[in-house]
Amino acid sequence: MRKNKRRYFIMLVILIMLALIIALLPTLSKYVTTANGESSINIARWEIKVNSQSIRQNKDISGVITPVFPGTEHIANDVIAPSSEGYFDLIINFSDADVSCDYVITFQTLNSNVTDLIVTSYTAPDGTPITVSDASTRNNVDIHGTYNYGNTATTNLVQNYRINVMWNDNPSTESMNNTQDTNATVPTNSTDEYATTKMNVQIAFTQKVS
Repeated sequence: MRKNKRRYFIMLVILIMLALIIALLPTLSKYVTTANGESSINIARWEIKVNSQSIRQNKDISGVITPVFPGTEHIANDVIAPSSEGYFDLIINFSDADVSCDYVITFQTLNSNVTDLIVTSYTAPDGTPITVSDASTRNNVDIHGTYNYGNTATTNLVQNYRINVMWNDNPSTESMNNTQDTNATVPTNSTDEYATTKMNVQIAFTQKVS
């Protein structure tokens, strides 16, 4: 009889403990949820145009640089000869660029058959005329410029340069003699009507970060 009471007591204790555990389980549980998502962020535009051509889509600007040689009483239009003077324009448009940048325009004819084709001066975007006075660097000229994002001035958004060039025929500063001048008139191909020379124009843009 005593054993049965003890057995009932033990079972009762076990039932009470189970009931307590079941009752406490909800208070011990935690909410756990995982959420995933993606945020769309616009990447700054690097859209710079030179003479209306996007350099992002086409880095070769040869087709948009048009030298103008008005000619003289003794030299025809649109050709060069010793003493010829002319110009070409560079219009750099930053209207669709979202970052500031520095740039360098390099003009050189060191590898040309007319190394005496030189830059004599240029007009800066603000209209200032600048003379290239160092005769030793006139066929290898660097022009430095800057675009500042946030500056809405027209001369900042669209920067115009006029580069003035000439075939140097000054005996004290020219690098070619008369024989070399004459040889420059011989076409590379016998079927060509004219000999040609190259003006190498490069514009390097670098984003400003500070």
